[in-house]
Amino acid sequence: MSTLITLGGFLGSLLISVAFAMQVRPTQPQWQRAFLYANLSGSLLLISPALMHGTTVALLLNLFWIVVTLSALAENHLGRQHRLATPAIKLTAAATVIAASWALHRAEYSILVAMSTAALLLFMAGYFEITRDNRKPSKAFYFGTALIGNALYIPMLYEAGNYPNLSLQVCCLIISVYGLAQTQARKAQTA
Repeated sequence: MSTLITLGGFLGSLLISVAFAMQVRPTQPQWQRAFLYANLSGSLLLISPALMHGTTVALLLNLFWIVVTLSALAENHLGRQHRLATPAIKLTAAATVIAASWALHRAEYSILVAMSTAALLLFMAGYFEITRDNRKPSKAFYFGTALIGNALYIPMLYEAGNYPNLSLQVCCLIISVYGLAQTQARKAQTA
């Protein structure tokens, strides 16, 4: 059973990596649903490895992305006039921060959990900035927070042996570097 969970987790990592890579270039409207479904499927597949390895922060992060994606899908289905995503995501972000704080104060407190919690906050900050305004400076902030967040998050996943989530974060770290480079190249072209 653990092999099946691990393989499902690696598939989830692949789906989210592809979706994250789609953020490097301006997303075409027809790809928006594919992006959302890849994020949703990947996050769902990564929950079991997070539970299996006891990585609370990975579980919280995937739950956050599930709520983000479901809110965006509902908003796309109902139309933009139904602004469901913003309140639902902010509520989930607050709950995630509270749960992460709880994890820090329990017996599992370690520097790696603290670093992972900081990564969680960076991922949320980057997400909120990119959804606020899809400008190029926002993209630079988004990829910058992803880069730093992944660098902080990877050691905990390695120590816990959560290789599906670890592979995702390594891919996202690489994509973040590429995304920052692309953002800077576009900025240089327009200057």
